[in-house]
Amino acid sequence: MAKLKLQIVSQEKELLSTEVEAVSAQAVQGMITILPGHIPLFTRIKEGELLYLKADVWKSMTVSNGFLTVSPSDEVTIMVDSVDQAQRWQSVDSNDSLQM
Repeated sequence: MAKLKLQIVSQEKELLSTEVEAVSAQAVQGMITILPGHIPLFTRIKEGELLYLKADVWKSMTVSNGFLTVSPSDEVTIMVDSVDQAQRWQSVDSNDSLQM
């Protein structure tokens, strides 16, 4: 099955880098879900829950306002000011690359 490369970054550093099957976020226009093969996209996201599907399990975290980009090579980059640390610890497994 095709995968997306998900990166969540702040101005200071990379917060998460992992391969996923899908990503859902609250865009300004409404909830969007990104699957492999999605068209290139650049959009603003609103503060709220970010969901991603990894190994058939949906994981969630709370992110601040920011931006989401989808590249033609199935890379999803989410640029935010902050991620809710408690949610992040609960939602990320030991195989994910998480930087504090």
